[in-house]
Amino acid sequence: MFKKRKNKIKLSKQKLALIIISPLAILAIILVVIDIYNRQKDEDIKKPGEIVSEEGIDREEIEIVIPDPDTELTEEQRQVIAVPEKAVSINPDSGTTSQHRNFNFNLENDSLINVGGSGREINVYQYDDLSISFTAIDKDYDINIPDFFGRSFDIKAGETIRRSFQVTNPGSFPYYCQICGGVNSQASGLINVIERD
Repeated sequence: MFKKRKNKIKLSKQKLALIIISPLAILAIILVVIDIYNRQKDEDIKKPGEIVSEEGIDREEIEIVIPDPDTELTEEQRQVIAVPEKAVSINPDSGTTSQHRNFNFNLENDSLINVGGSGREINVYQYDDLSISFTAIDKDYDINIPDFFGRSFDIKAGETIRRSFQVTNPGSFPYYCQICGGVNSQASGLINVIERD
């Protein structure tokens, strides 16, 4: 009788171990799947210097330019590159070439539209100050600029938000409306920061 009871205790310990280990194993599998998904998603985001085609435009042909408001762009460049509404020297007396660049976009029909009629890709130099305003025309939206801000910004229909920041690191950084479909939606763009010579 004593042996039977000992076996029951041993069996109970095995069951207890199985009960504890099973959820942990399932959790580990879920975390691995999430990690794989996030890595794949990161690969879908444009990497610095990479050319991504957009709506049939052959971006291999698009020269990277950093336009001022009065810059004449080709039609192909205008479809991709956002022309700032205003670009002024940050401190003309300091001898610096840094600029303050303003861009204005509307969000309508789950699309991001440059108010100036140009594209959504913002090209600036390293250390420029950048101001971007977003106006929600027809409904509520949100904007994510994850490399510069830790949270998204909700915009109610009819409202405008403006975010200003200095771009210090070269590279390509996405901005997008998450509820419109994220980085691959029509409500997305890139901030390309070009290193100064």
